[in-house]
Amino acid sequence: MGYFGFTWLESQDECSKRDMILVEIKTKDKFLELTKLIEKVVDKNEGKYLWTGGIREKLPVENFVWHSTGEKFTYSNWFNCLSKSGFVCEYSNENHIQQQLQIEIEKNLQLQNELNNQKQEYEEQLQNLKEQNLQEQDELNENLKAEIVKQENLKQMLKSQEEQIKQLSDQKTELIEQLAMELKKTRNFRAGNG
Repeated sequence: MGYFGFTWLESQDECSKRDMILVEIKTKDKFLELTKLIEKVVDKNEGKYLWTGGIREKLPVENFVWHSTGEKFTYSNWFNCLSKSGFVCEYSNENHIQQQLQIEIEKNLQLQNELNNQKQEYEEQLQNLKEQNLQEQDELNENLKAEIVKQENLKQMLKSQEEQIKQLSDQKTELIEQLAMELKKTRNFRAGNG
């Protein structure tokens, strides 16, 4: 973003308010990009220059450095810092990285919260399924016990019926033997009376 009518310190302050720094031209590509921007706003600029983030340090030796990093660069086209001009702000690499990091942290926190919520939902579903499974298993056990009792009752009834059949069979055999004796007696009696 570019603005006009500020001293270097005012420009730096305006950028700081936006959590940015005055632009620092460290590459040829950035120089060309900034040159295109200046050409676009040349009417607003009225031929004035734009402040950058470079400063002149005098101690221990006079150097020209970028304000945000202290990195040295070669001097060109310096103006009095109290004169009014335009400026261009940019995010510092550190601020940009911190912002990107914060965005990633927030994304990760959001993902973690979503995962925790899903985990809680899955745990609740799993608990419900376990309880349902236990309830069904209890019902199956009760049904199995009832079926076992029925089978025991049927076995006892079958045993009782087998005993009754044996008793009836024994009674039948006894009756047949008695009838055979009676028949024999009757034949002997007839043969003796005859």
